[in-house]
Amino acid sequence: MMKDSIDRSVLIATMILAVLLSACGAGSGSEKDKGKPVVVTSVVPQGTVIERLAEDLVDVVIMVPPGAHPGTYEPTMQQMMAVDKARAYFMVGHPNFPVERTWLGKLREQAPSMKVYDTSEGIEALGGDPHVWVSPKSMRVISRNIASGLAHVLPEKKERIAENLRQLEKEIDRVDAQVTTALEGVAGKNFYVFHPAWGYLARDYGLIQREIEHGHKEPSPAELAHLIEEAREAGVTTVFVQPQSSTRSAQTVAKDVGAKLVEIDPLAEDWSASIVHAAQAIGKALSE
Repeated sequence: MMKDSIDRSVLIATMILAVLLSACGAGSGSEKDKGKPVVVTSVVPQGTVIERLAEDLVDVVIMVPPGAHPGTYEPTMQQMMAVDKARAYFMVGHPNFPVERTWLGKLREQAPSMKVYDTSEGIEALGGDPHVWVSPKSMRVISRNIASGLAHVLPEKKERIAENLRQLEKEIDRVDAQVTTALEGVAGKNFYVFHPAWGYLARDYGLIQREIEHGHKEPSPAELAHLIEEAREAGVTTVFVQPQSSTRSAQTVAKDVGAKLVEIDPLAEDWSASIVHAAQAIGKALSE
């Protein structure tokens, strides 16, 4: 009877071991071959475009989440682990974009099979301003670059991606028309921002961006005094800030020249609404 008990124990142990080995074998294969492809991008606006073009065909990992500042953000362990599974990285592509300048080389070493696509290819870069997506004219190029990359990731879905691109380009055209209307009659004028995130919008629609912050640093007392004097002489009524940045120096300038602070967000998830809102706010300020 004791022998039967031992035999049953051995049988149960063997069955448990077989289940465990089977589970381990199932989990030891490459995750890249299972489920939806993982694609990574740096900022929310690019992530929004990927989701519009690929819909639910991919899992999107955004390195700089909503509300975070690209100049100071560091990827989490969870994001770094996600890169191991990534089929593609859609980079902003500007040499001065902080997250990519600091981390992209390390991520490529970590995931050597991950393809990297430059979403800004074909856009003339502004030296110190990596916010290429804030202009509809640039966003057309970015969207086409992302669509091209996604067609390589999902070759069997390239027609669906192409149709989604056509629909997205129609929306970008509508945003372009609204921005043009909002900025009508203010070409050549200066608008004041804390963080210089709107250079591409300014360039493409004939405006001049004047920034308070330089190189992610607060201005010196002398620089601040000069800006205040310049803004006062120009009759500035509005200083634009963004939710990811400190507003201390912007508040000083606004207070001393009798201007108000207005928030516009270059990293908003709803790209279309945020760009139209920014253009309308800038147009209104420059018309006062």
